[in-house]
Amino acid sequence: AVYAAYDGYLTREADWKSTVIIRIPNDPLEPSRQIWTYYTHMADAEGVSTIDAAFPPGTHEVFVKAGTLLGYQGNFSGTPGSPVGVHLHFSIVKDDGSGNYLNELEIGNTLDPSPYLGLPLNAADEPELPILCIP
Repeated sequence: AVYAAYDGYLTREADWKSTVIIRIPNDPLEPSRQIWTYYTHMADAEGVSTIDAAFPPGTHEVFVKAGTLLGYQGNFSGTPGSPVGVHLHFSIVKDDGSGNYLNELEIGNTLDPSPYLGLPLNAADEPELPILCIP
């Protein structure tokens, strides 16, 4: 299952089969800026969505609390019949300064999610396993 990491305002663009994005007005680490949490690959191999029915295509700015069920991990690659392994793609995306999310496919538009989830930056820190998110 996939749950919202923080309180925010969920959008699911009309053409998004497997993706939602949540606007967080006050970045928990830098409250003076807005960020977006991006969740994708929530569809089966054929592109049938596994996003919760509460968030149909075209949903815009619906408030969700941290812990809200968003849907379920899937294996949709973007091409029906050409699946990837079951997983969730999670990104923290920067705001464009005008209240819109940037393209998360450009790495410079994203932030390292580790500190937001209470995780060490990398395996060189030798974290205790299993790694768990801090509630």
